[in-house]
Amino acid sequence: RDAQESRGLGDVYKRQVLNLRIMKIKTLALIAFFGFVFIDTLGIILPNTIDRQITTYFPIPILLLVFVLFTKLSRPLHVIALIFTFLGVCFFSTNLDKQQRIGLLFYSCGIIIYIYNILRVQNVFNLNSVIKYALVFILVLLIPTLFYLNHIDKNLFYPIVFYINGVGFLFYVSILSYVNSKTKFNRALLTSGILLALSTIFAGHNLFMGKSSLTGMLNIVTFLLAHFYMSRYAIFQLQTDKEIVESK
Repeated sequence: RDAQESRGLGDVYKRQVLNLRIMKIKTLALIAFFGFVFIDTLGIILPNTIDRQITTYFPIPILLLVFVLFTKLSRPLHVIALIFTFLGVCFFSTNLDKQQRIGLLFYSCGIIIYIYNILRVQNVFNLNSVIKYALVFILVLLIPTLFYLNHIDKNLFYPIVFYINGVGFLFYVSILSYVNSKTKFNRALLTSGILLALSTIFAGHNLFMGKSSLTGMLNIVTFLLAHFYMSRYAIFQLQTDKEIVESK
């Protein structure tokens, strides 16, 4: 009996040590993510010091690592969405129209998966909410499109319109989700939707109205934080699901 208790205590101690190590890795990965967000943003105003052709490619893979550490691959669709987003970064960062079209397609695929993940687990479409917030959705969708319409490169027009529709619909769904249930994970979702809509506006300004350091920096920060909060949403949701199962 004493030997069994010793082994049991040993197993508990080993699990505690392992959990502590995993927690340290999670913390370091989060610090690395925000560190590269800062460095990549700084590269806008210090192009001779910081090479954004390198720093641009680090934040999303690190965020993917953070998400996997927190969820242990129990949300594979979100992992796929982040991979699509990273591929979008890789292709859209070039100056070639064909590559940028492919990048926009990957971005859009990531957004579609996000939307599917939201609709799969949330009952957000009651008639009152749909009508009440439809105008917000239309404004978010149409204003940037109309504002940049005459400036959009014709080779990128359809991919950009498709992406804007996806972002607008995600923003719409995030509002409906939060209004119907003001939980911490829906708050993270709403934050992500707002940031993604803002990043689209800043990116459009940079692409079609002339680049500026301010809009460039705001684009990077809002884009990366949008995906960070979307990942937080998925993690919070997973934790809530586990709590519900354990309480039964």
